[in-house]
Amino acid sequence: MIVIDFETKAIGARPTDYPPKPVGFAADVPGLKPFYMAWGHPTGNNTTKEKAQRYLLRLWESGQQILCHNAKF
Repeated sequence: MIVIDFETKAIGARPTDYPPKPVGFAADVPGLKPFYMAWGHPTGNNTTKEKAQRYLLRLWESGQQILCHNAKF
């Protein structure tokens, strides 16, 4: 099972600042060391939003079960 946990900017007022914008995610993928992809932080980013989206799409299309913390976001 793939486990994904998104990190977002602060949760703001509804409806103008909601839902919060994602800035990175942690993932635990079978066979890989757990990792964090960051694109929206002021410093310390290690990828772009577009690369992270493509990676997430590959995970989705893998057919493996996916568990997301706070998936309702």
